[in-house]
Amino acid sequence: MKFKYPKCIKYALLGLLGLSATYLTWGVAIEPHLIDREEHAAEIPNLPPTWEGKKVGLISDMQVGMWLGNTSTIRRIVNQLVEERPAVVLITGDFIYEPGKNPSQELNKVTALVRPLPEAGIPTYAVLGNHDYRIRNSKTTSQDEKLSTQVREALEAAGVQVLKNEAVALESPGKRVKLTPEENSKSSYPVCTAGWDCLWHRAKRDRSKGNRAGTNTNETLYLVGIGPHLPKQDKPNVALAQVPEAAPRLVMMHNPNSFDALSANTAPLAVAGHTHGGQINLLPFGLTPVWFLLTYDEEELVHVAGWIEDFGKPGNHLYVNRGIGFSRVPLRINAPPELTLFRLRSQY
Repeated sequence: MKFKYPKCIKYALLGLLGLSATYLTWGVAIEPHLIDREEHAAEIPNLPPTWEGKKVGLISDMQVGMWLGNTSTIRRIVNQLVEERPAVVLITGDFIYEPGKNPSQELNKVTALVRPLPEAGIPTYAVLGNHDYRIRNSKTTSQDEKLSTQVREALEAAGVQVLKNEAVALESPGKRVKLTPEENSKSSYPVCTAGWDCLWHRAKRDRSKGNRAGTNTNETLYLVGIGPHLPKQDKPNVALAQVPEAAPRLVMMHNPNSFDALSANTAPLAVAGHTHGGQINLLPFGLTPVWFLLTYDEEELVHVAGWIEDFGKPGNHLYVNRGIGFSRVPLRINAPPELTLFRLRSQY
């Protein structure tokens, strides 16, 4: 005698199969190519008048080298930024996913994708992520360090300045400041590349002129770049120590977990990536993302995307970008690629 399933079970299975096929089709073929353009106001204490109302662009997690990677969407987002012409663009790491046997091949793809930004005259800064070290944990090897050096050198050759636990002074939008040959030759501190003025040199000049620490006599906005949380190379206090106490600043990092180490009132606007916004969220409306549970540790579950509340010290504000690429599977559900624009305004 043949066992027959009740019709209700058959219909339920067919419905589940159809729903799965719909999710899969949407997540692979449609949503990865939808660009969510987010605009937010961000208040910065003591913001210089020249930065009032100016826009800061933010993108993250390109993950070039992932199978069925999302390079076409990266290209479209970069083109949108070129058209938008923000005062500065920040990229918060994970430029590559897996370098393979020939890292230079993937890095050539990365530089081709980001080069239009500096070529358009848009100051572009970056921090590296854990994938740029080829790791997903706290341990690092000489090969991992070698890869991160290759990523950094490739980006800087393309005109993108990479920061690691350091700060730079941003002059008025559109203006570049180069160090004098004398400052370059006398410095024992790594000189910032791409011709931008290192904050260390600015502080040195200010001290020599008798300017008090904690003042912002040059009406300068500072950018702080924090190293990767994995492999435990984030030293936010080292970077923040380079900024005058009362000076306005932006803070960028790859992993949101680095944010918690920032002292109170030191990061009025901090930005991060890493999470992909969960990447696969089978249930919308802010419910816990399934893929996030499978991919990240419990500590990171609260830092998925957007403005992160009830995290970090008083006076600090963190925004997490959902990124563009993929991790593990080329699928995005309820987590579309994101281009974020912040319009800066003064806080008195």
